[in-house]
Amino acid sequence: MNLTHIPDEHPHGQRREGAAENPARADGVAFPPAAREVAAFHARGFLHVRGLFTPPEIAALRQDILRLQDAGLLIDLLKDADPDAGAARPANLQLCPLSPHSALVAALRWHPRVLAVVRALLGEPLMFLLDQVFIKPSGRGAGTDWHQDHAYFGGGDPLLGVGMWVPLQDATHVNGTMKVVPGSHRQPVEHHRDPRSELLIRATVDPARAQVIEMQAGDALFFGFNVLHATQDNRSSEPRTAIALHFCHQHYAPPAQWTLVGPLSGTAAVAGTAAWPRALEAASP
Repeated sequence: MNLTHIPDEHPHGQRREGAAENPARADGVAFPPAAREVAAFHARGFLHVRGLFTPPEIAALRQDILRLQDAGLLIDLLKDADPDAGAARPANLQLCPLSPHSALVAALRWHPRVLAVVRALLGEPLMFLLDQVFIKPSGRGAGTDWHQDHAYFGGGDPLLGVGMWVPLQDATHVNGTMKVVPGSHRQPVEHHRDPRSELLIRATVDPARAQVIEMQAGDALFFGFNVLHATQDNRSSEPRTAIALHFCHQHYAPPAQWTLVGPLSGTAAVAGTAAWPRALEAASP
């Protein structure tokens, strides 16, 4: 399965000629976010940053994920859903954790632009919790239902954690982009097991509260651990792939089964900040 090609001549942070209009683009901000945009994050619970990654960076990540997929490392989270549907059966492919299988992804947590945004949102010292990839196959990719990440993580104050979602193709309402409920980071909601899966949980959300966030490849969506979010089905002719990294402040206290890595800032991070350019050079053709 080939992931959608994004030409390297795509200007960093600019719309490609002929690209579809995005009804949620007004919510995206350029890097680095200003103080007022950080304040908006704390008010709404999420921040869409345009052009955080360059086209060569996205191309390298996309190629590395394709390698992992070809190796058969991703699992289908919906294995117990409609087993008689054959090749047309809905699928939601995941690899979690991701970084043990990819030196490039393992270095992504040290990316200077990533750290700059997370530092602005959470303060210091920063820690790293988890990374994962989701692939929605073309035409039958099933969205992930509404949930708060904190319902999976448990532990400390969810306001001390933030997820970063990065689509490796343009993410639209047709191919399964992210949708969020603004302001939902302020309180937890009840979750139940998703009947389609043995691993997923879901919450009930009034769809009128949802905001669809369409994004270009290289954009990133940052959202708090308690923000209600979901992805839509992929009805397009190409797969939709996105990676997610989860960061937290050192004072966030997850249960024992979660291991924090870091700090990602301060004197202990000096060696780490060189990891991303080295990994990118090694992964590039």
